[in-house]
Amino acid sequence: MSVSTVIYTLLSASSTITGVVGTRIYPQQLPQVAGYPAITFTSISNVPTNTKGSNGKSTMDKYRIQVTIVATLQSTIDTLGDAVRNTLDYTWMQTIAGTKVQLISYQNEVDMFDEGSAQDGVFIKHQDYLLTISI
Repeated sequence: MSVSTVIYTLLSASSTITGVVGTRIYPQQLPQVAGYPAITFTSISNVPTNTKGSNGKSTMDKYRIQVTIVATLQSTIDTLGDAVRNTLDYTWMQTIAGTKVQLISYQNEVDMFDEGSAQDGVFIKHQDYLLTISI
């Protein structure tokens, strides 16, 4: 079971997303030579649910995932933000990359600008999702 594989599989399967970022979808951090626009994602935390299976461990985990979109144009950030949310939000009851996804739900969004990156700075959008899986 890999939460990263689930998120990567969903994002890279979206032609709307890959039409803008190509293959620039990365776990954890954006390589300096990657170019823009690009997407990164990371698991921020894991909270097991208060359920127990026959083997004595939790049968369901919740992961807080943060997706970060980086681009040199605000319009690109807005387009990708909508596409990522449309791709991930309320994905439910499916097996993705061998992982039983119960639900992915949108939680939060923050926009930023980093004037120290790239020639004229970059726009950044952080989106948080809650990913619930059966284990």
